[in-house]
Amino acid sequence: MANFEKDFKECYLQYCDRRQFLKGAGLIGLSIFLAPALTACGGGSKQTSPGPSTGGETGGGQASKKVLKIRHAVSFSKEQEETTQNLGTWKFKELVEKYSNGEIIIDVYPSEQLGSQREVAEKVQAGALEICHISTQNLCQLVPVYNLLDFPFMFPTREKFAEVMQSDFVKEVVHREVEKKGVKVLWYCPTAFRAFGHNLNKPVRVPEDITGIKVRVTGSAVEQEAFRLAGAKPTPVNWSETYTAMQQKVVDAVHVGLAPLYNNKIHETFKRVTNLNMMLNSELHICNKKWFDSLSAEQKKVIEKAAEEVGKWIVADQGEKNKKMEDIYRKAGIEIYDLTPEERKVWINKIGHQLPAWDKMKEQWGKDIYTKLAELASK
Repeated sequence: MANFEKDFKECYLQYCDRRQFLKGAGLIGLSIFLAPALTACGGGSKQTSPGPSTGGETGGGQASKKVLKIRHAVSFSKEQEETTQNLGTWKFKELVEKYSNGEIIIDVYPSEQLGSQREVAEKVQAGALEICHISTQNLCQLVPVYNLLDFPFMFPTREKFAEVMQSDFVKEVVHREVEKKGVKVLWYCPTAFRAFGHNLNKPVRVPEDITGIKVRVTGSAVEQEAFRLAGAKPTPVNWSETYTAMQQKVVDAVHVGLAPLYNNKIHETFKRVTNLNMMLNSELHICNKKWFDSLSAEQKKVIEKAAEEVGKWIVADQGEKNKKMEDIYRKAGIEIYDLTPEERKVWINKIGHQLPAWDKMKEQWGKDIYTKLAELASK
């Protein structure tokens, strides 16, 4: 795995260098065509329009063959080349091109070139884009069933969340609801529990400590309601605007995983963190369902095989990175506080998923699905 990360980091950095050249030439809106696997790193780049993908043909004196080009939009930037989510994207590209013998090419669009997470997900849903990356919280607005994953304190550990997401129930029942919205899940990336970063003068221990403060939240209705129940003021802010919002005190705190906060330097805007461990910071990669169904049986097999391998690798790799993240924060001078068992009970009694306050939302998004998810999470 070390060789894989080394090779792909080198490939990705060379890609970013080419992208910087295009940016200077005013061509940043164009995609970078990357040839199959790591051999792309040694050659030149080919520019392709970000319009609808079409099949091409290879030349060079050899017998021509059809090539399926797939656009894959992610929000990661050059500074995030070592993150598990990013490496997983490039691993998916490498595996698809390898297993298809170069007959399927993945064009990766980093740094929100094609839009924000919500915007590219809408494009995938509409069939204007093949694949994108998005957090489950941001996808809730398009695929409401994912709200059920956000109920506070439902999953005891990241590992249990990953286990549940790979269960037959999720694949057969939850994914059926997802596909009704026109998208198909390729793989999940359960990064870590969301951490509560803030600039209060003392650690956040109980809900009363955040009464009246403005907390940056995602578009998740559950996350927003959780902080309302806790007495705070949930304030949705786009991820790309979060650093400035914290810096200018538009919000007083953030609720995001430690790794995304560090990778985007948002950790520079606060001095304390409390590990509430109430909601997972989970991401996933989705594709347009109608487009996927139009592929040949062999093309589907290639994509699903690559996605399955990437999903398993991500769970293991992210676990290792999470172990190192808190040390990085402490070395940066950030105070980290873990709730005591007694304090955790206070939070659960105030905003936990078992409370009647959530009944209306459970009915709205699927009470039977929630009940089964909670059962699986408690095993």
